[in-house]
Amino acid sequence: MTSNAMATEADVTCPVCQGTPKEPSIVIPCRHQFCLGCIMRWAKRSLF
Repeated sequence: MTSNAMATEADVTCPVCQGTPKEPSIVIPCRHQFCLGCIMRWAKRSLF
């Protein structure tokens, strides 16, 4: 595998729950992937 190869689905973990995202939501430009529920809860808490 080369250093610039795309990560496989098994390599992706949600930084919030440390699980494999079921419905991934990609944040651009950093391309981190989060579980949709995790990022929605984070966004809701971050607004206040």
